[in-house]
Order: sequence, then C-alpha cells, then structure tokens
Amino acid sequence: MPPAGRYSPALSPTQRQVYEAVIRGAPGGLTDEEIARVTGLLRSAVCGRRNELVALGLLTASSQRRRSEAGVRSVVWIALAREDGGCRWCGGRGCMLCGSRP
Repeated sequence: MPPAGRYSPALSPTQRQVYEAVIRGAPGGLTDEEIARVTGLLRSAVCGRRNELVALGLLTASSQRRRSEAGVRSVVWIALAREDGGCRWCGGRGCMLCGSRP
C-alpha cells in the first residue's frame, strides 16, 4: 500500500464513473444494478470495473444486501474510507478520488 498522501491510483474513465457513483450514491452504498442505473453503463461493465476497484482497495462489499429488480439479493458495495473521513489514498489531505479538500 502506498504511503497516504503520496498519490492516488490512476483510474480509467469507467472506473472513475463507478467509484464516484458509489461515493455519491445512497449513504449505505450501491448494488451493481444501482450503479449501472446511475452511470448508464452496462451491468457487465460495472461488474468488471467494480472488481478492479475492489482489487485496488477502493471498494468493498458491505454486510447489506438489497433485492434487485429480478428479486435476487444483491451485494451492496461501499467505498473504503478512513475514520477521519479521508480515503485510504489521501488520508484526508484532499484528493480527486474521494473529493475531500485539505
């Protein structure tokens, strides 16, 4: 893991769309279906980008599940944040990923 505040990982435009949707979404996070609805991306694209964001340590599965339109219990994804409100990359010193300001 990089030292806090040194840099943010470079995200592709679609990774950034998915990440920002989760950050700006419902306080409890968003399901893949909800992310697709908000971003206008195909669900398959959302799943791929979300998996990449999980691997980068920016998103994680919450303990919550919500019913999809098909009635399936879906994982609710949340952004990983530090207790001080900053993301794990900037440590609250401000970055484009979490939108925090120093």
